[in-house]
Amino acid sequence: MTNVRGRLRFTLGGLALVLLACPLTLWGCGPGCDREITISLGKYDSKEAGLRASIPILAAEIRRCPDAEIYRIIWVGSETNSNHDRAYRRSLFYDRRYKRIGYEADAFSGSIGRTYTVDDLAIQAVAQKGGTLEDFAEYENPQ
Repeated sequence: MTNVRGRLRFTLGGLALVLLACPLTLWGCGPGCDREITISLGKYDSKEAGLRASIPILAAEIRRCPDAEIYRIIWVGSETNSNHDRAYRRSLFYDRRYKRIGYEADAFSGSIGRTYTVDDLAIQAVAQKGGTLEDFAEYENPQ
């Protein structure tokens, strides 16, 4: 009986230590909740279709991993010219620390075009209405 109590006390002590240590870690304790979150969606024929599909995924990732700083939702888009087809990894990029959201024509290369200064609530609102990147202009909070 003493041995069972000792193991229980050790297990509860270890659990308490983990619960106390998790908020202190840089990357969080949830599965897949690193400082940077990257999700791949698959192939979309247009920038608009990829962005429209990415916004609800971004909103869900913010809820799932609220302590992450950078979120990137990637899809494959193609570009056709007279010589050949090229596939590019496009992305919706959100830097939570600076509250900047934008589009990357080539993932991990930086935003191209207009970016918006918005918060998590704006992302949730645009996702709920099935909006596009341009819809963030309505929620923009200049800093």
